[in-house]
Amino acid sequence: MANSTERDYVSSSSLKTYRECPRKYQLRYVERAQQRPMIAGAAGSAVHSATEVIDRKELWCEEVNS
Repeated sequence: MANSTERDYVSSSSLKTYRECPRKYQLRYVERAQQRPMIAGAAGSAVHSATEVIDRKELWCEEVNS
């Protein structure tokens, strides 16, 4: 029986990772080594959250002013 952590598919990103660097593939997909968070991802999440708050505030102001 298959291990519960095994996948039944291979993603295009995992294939690309293997082509670029087999060791990186090993760490990421086989050993599932902990990855450091990327600064760009954190910045993107912060921007997304800020725009969501702004949108909500604008919608609320439109409803109040209507």
